[in-house]
Parts: sequence; C-alpha cells; structure tokens
Amino acid sequence: MPEFDRTHWRRVMAEGAADACIRSAEIHEAHAVLLRISDPRASTEHRADAARRRADAAAYLTADGGAR
Repeated sequence: MPEFDRTHWRRVMAEGAADACIRSAEIHEAHAVLLRISDPRASTEHRADAARRRADAAAYLTADGGAR
C-alpha cells in the first residue's frame, strides 16, 4: 500500500475547492440572468440577450453531465 501523500491530497482538495468556486459563480450568473429575463422594465433586446445567455449557461452546465 502506498504511503499517504499529503501533497497529492492537498492538490485534490484545492482542485475541488476551485471547482466549487467556479460552480458558485456559474450559479450566481444564472440567477442574475433569470432576474434580467423576469424584469418587466427590461427592454425586449435585453430580455432576448438574457434568454440567450441562459440557454448558453444551461447548455454549458449540462454538457458532459455537468462535469468539467
């Protein structure tokens, strides 16, 4: 059985934390897009742009089962 490698596990944990930060940012961006779509004061052009961004985000998040 190989010896416990602290450096390896630190790297694994750091990568996991980085992925969690990226996911959090993606979720916040998706929420902001949803708010822009639902804002009745937004122009038709802004709503269309927000809808396009939402579709892009959904496609990105569902690609490869949501995994990077």
